[in-house]
Amino acid sequence: MAVGHIVSSDVKPERRRTRGALLRIRLLSSIGLYPQGTIRSAKGIYHLDEQLAFVAVQTDEQRTHAYWSDLTLFAFEEIRFLSALLLSMRPDYGVLRLYPGGAHVTEVVSTEADLHQLASNLARNVRPAASVPLSGGSPYSMSEQRIDIKLYKKLVASISIRDHLMMRGLSAILKADMLQVHPEFAEEANTILYIAMEVAFQLTLRHLKDSGKANPTALDAGDFLYLTFPNHLPGRKFFEDYYEDRIKTFHPHSRLGTFAFPPLLASHAYGLRAGLIAMFQYLITKNRSYTLWD
Repeated sequence: MAVGHIVSSDVKPERRRTRGALLRIRLLSSIGLYPQGTIRSAKGIYHLDEQLAFVAVQTDEQRTHAYWSDLTLFAFEEIRFLSALLLSMRPDYGVLRLYPGGAHVTEVVSTEADLHQLASNLARNVRPAASVPLSGGSPYSMSEQRIDIKLYKKLVASISIRDHLMMRGLSAILKADMLQVHPEFAEEANTILYIAMEVAFQLTLRHLKDSGKANPTALDAGDFLYLTFPNHLPGRKFFEDYYEDRIKTFHPHSRLGTFAFPPLLASHAYGLRAGLIAMFQYLITKNRSYTLWD
């Protein structure tokens, strides 16, 4: 039996795991902020103690599409697992920041003790490794939130790694959080959130088409957003409060003026992130677990 009960019989047939499956262990840096509790599921394991935190997922990923990036950080299974953790907790109860560090790929191990030993060796011997207490890093910061196991299981079962649009949006939120840990990159963190916002928009149009709406528009997406998340602003465009900020960010010279740097507000960055987390959670599960807010 694989660590965390990651066995082929537990996995949906969207991906074959009968051959070539490997275990990807990724350390979690102590500069992040992590949820309390432990996850052991068919999709992976999340472990946190005072000295060491890591995630491990089993994968036999083969990317067969025509495009490629040498700078890709996460495997699809990692995006699914980490995003399910992030989206299973309310963003208005504190800003959770997952900060994955170095990764190591190995053969699937048989016990959790073996996995913990591999992660410990990675922290002690591999450079550069994530900053973890075991190798001299600062203590871990833990959120007061605990993982909503029921919501997590629904999320991880509903996220398809074959949906590349969804993968792009979820990974954008994860990377924005990593940048936001460093105040000097707050501007860049918000920029990546606009990518996630565009993905949420396209996913909403797709949802409307699947629901029978022919050729949905931005106004239709706005109606759907504010009817799904009631906040007394029906009929507005999709995430309209952030539309001009997005133009100023991606277009230094536009009808809105010329900007040496985008005039962003910290409150807007927080609100956009929170709204996107709520929106992705709904688009994945089709259930509203929490609301959007101004």
